[in-house]
Amino acid sequence: MKKIIFLIEDDAFAIEVYTTALESADFKVEVFSLGQDIIKRIEKIEAGEAKEPSLVLLDIILPDVDGTQVLEKIRQSVKTKEVPVFAFTNYTSPELEKKCKTLKIEKYIIKTNCTPSDLVKLVKKELG
Repeated sequence: MKKIIFLIEDDAFAIEVYTTALESADFKVEVFSLGQDIIKRIEKIEAGEAKEPSLVLLDIILPDVDGTQVLEKIRQSVKTKEVPVFAFTNYTSPELEKKCKTLKIEKYIIKTNCTPSDLVKLVKKELG
């Protein structure tokens, strides 16, 4: 059974590049372009209506909600609170990184510094 990666990203090019890389490495990728969509999925997981992911790649800047709100929702759910989450963004600030660490994020990755193959290596290392 393939491990499921939730990619929460609103940039079409980034979605295509990273999905292709992860699927080539034998992961199943589910893409969410809006924070509200992933929040609804987490609620379905909590209700037992959907399967939790093996890992979440979370863009912090989303068109509808702040990515840290999504992270809070992931950590509040009994079924997803232990799922590894990588902040995967081009936005950085000491305050944002501190907030993400407080919410138990595994990695804070700047997209422009991470090639698709680098991302695959990081995901594989996290998931064993």
